[in-house]
Amino acid sequence: MIKADIKKAEGEKLLLSGDVTGAREALEEAVAQYRVAGDVVGEADSQVVLGRLELDTGSSAAAGTAFEHAAKMFRIARSAQGEALALLELGDLARADGRFDDADDLYRRAGALMREAGDNGGAAKVDKNIGHLYRRRGKEDQALIHYRRACDQYELAGERQGRAVALKYVGHVERRLGRADRAHEAYDEALEIFRQNGDHLGEAAVLTGLGKLQRIIGNLTEARDTLRQAITICGELGDLRGEAHAMLALARLEAATDPKRARGHFTHAASLFDRAGVPQVRDHALREAEELGA
Repeated sequence: MIKADIKKAEGEKLLLSGDVTGAREALEEAVAQYRVAGDVVGEADSQVVLGRLELDTGSSAAAGTAFEHAAKMFRIARSAQGEALALLELGDLARADGRFDDADDLYRRAGALMREAGDNGGAAKVDKNIGHLYRRRGKEDQALIHYRRACDQYELAGERQGRAVALKYVGHVERRLGRADRAHEAYDEALEIFRQNGDHLGEAAVLTGLGKLQRIIGNLTEARDTLRQAITICGELGDLRGEAHAMLALARLEAATDPKRARGHFTHAASLFDRAGVPQVRDHALREAEELGA
């Protein structure tokens, strides 16, 4: 088992360094050694890491096979928490593939197991992902229920960072539902936690949402300043997608009063989306720029 543990650690280290081939070989060897030793949990843990590796390299089918095997092994070992984590990964795969009913079933099974294990943090993550699922299905009210439930569970678990992430999504949904006061309240608390934790990417994401909210309620000067803060943070951190979304929001704000400046922002946002590998949003930004005229 010691050799298997060493191989698993080696695989994780190689994965972090970007050596995907070496990481896959080490993890597959670890799986084989755990199997020979009869260490079901070790084998399952390695399969989860292997599944994440396959997912990162775009092999969703191979990732699904690894996660399914891990779930089976954890079930044999009677590890409710481990099985729940594997089911959560499978739920994320199903959601990404548009298999929403399958995702819902997998998430709910994962949530039941997390509660059985007394893992509030794990249950919170499940509810957060169910919230993402309902947003994909256009059911904002249902998404909000799960995001708020995730906030409460993260609080019980003492996971302030997780609570901030869930609050960010609460803010986004409340904003889209037109409930400005509730959105502002969620954004303010999330922003405070992210700043306390030194999470500048989280801070920028909230600032982008807050800037959009300020624009909706007519605080255009504040919105402009807030979005520029988000753009600056994302630019300094190299977050192309985050910078692009903030730039797109700023372009839409400027469109009514300064079309020429707005066109420049739309074009810049399109370039950022292109570099971030998001062609669909890039094309949308370019269309918005064209609609403003020459």
